[in-house]
Amino acid sequence: MTALESLCDLTGISSDYIDIWGKQHATSESTRLALLAAMGIDTAHLDRALETLSARDWLAGLPPVAVMQI
Repeated sequence: MTALESLCDLTGISSDYIDIWGKQHATSESTRLALLAAMGIDTAHLDRALETLSARDWLAGLPPVAVMQI
């Protein structure tokens, strides 16, 4: 799997779609790159962007919790 394909998987960008008439179309590389760029991802350095995006869950930490005694 390429870095572009992996980034698209992480961000929910599909590699294809089905039109209103039921015909399947591939999403072009330029379209996928444009969508990633619109999301603020550095498309000039796909490998670095993939590393950063893959690590985001580990870097974010856990959500706050409340501990209560009943």
